Amino acid sequence: MEWLNDGWMDGRAGGVRRRRQRQRQLWQFLLEILGDDRYSPSIIEWVRRDDGVFRFVKPRSVAELWGRRRRRPSMSYEHLARAMRYYYRRGVMRRVVDLGRLVYQFLSNAEGWREYTRRG
Repeated sequence: MEWLNDGWMDGRAGGVRRRRQRQRQLWQFLLEILGDDRYSPSIIEWVRRDDGVFRFVKPRSVAELWGRRRRRPSMSYEHLARAMRYYYRRGVMRRVVDLGRLVYQFLSNAEGWREYTRRG
């Protein structure tokens, strides 16, 4: 998948160029841990995988993992939830209120989520 392996070139002093990997976005990170047996279903789990619906089992643990990935040890679930609310407006994910607390769904602007879930 393009978003899993994309990178960009950045200029360095002396004309040396070095390839850097683009930092993974939060929704991509969530997909990654949903597909990882170390974390799913212990801290995050699929509710309706075919529809992209998932639930945080231990939201603090998910936030701590995301904080480690971003090198922000003070990451809390409140900060993570704020970042997720940004995705609501962009059509990347939404909260699924009728299925209970801490339940979310990937939407069409989360490009490639369906293909990613089929690999698992």
